[in-house]
Amino acid sequence: MDYEPAKNCSLCGKKAPRWISWSPANPGRRYYSCVEAQHGFVEWHDGPTTPFLRDFLGDLQNKVWMLEEEATQLPTENDVAVLRKELEKKTVVISEIVARCEKKVESQMYKSMIYALILFLAGFVAGMILS
Repeated sequence: MDYEPAKNCSLCGKKAPRWISWSPANPGRRYYSCVEAQHGFVEWHDGPTTPFLRDFLGDLQNKVWMLEEEATQLPTENDVAVLRKELEKKTVVISEIVARCEKKVESQMYKSMIYALILFLAGFVAGMILS
């Protein structure tokens, strides 16, 4: 309530705090109001706003609310840490699977080479017998 000159309630004499209205009719307009609501003391600090300014401030307020809602849905630092740990675990599992696949491919390659050698030898022996 640090402002000068002071605005005091006409009923209790207390200094009235300065507020900012966000009503559709007076968005962004500053006013003074007694802390004792039943006193009904209200005095405007600013003059009336124009229709353009009312629409503009209303649109800005809606955008702020939308961004605040989006911000609540962003992951927290704790969420990121948990996701990072899960990613590390899955990376280890994937590395193990890749290693097993590489061993299988190597094993299949050796089997294919052995089958090719056996087929070559069988053909060689058959060729020797027939000639």
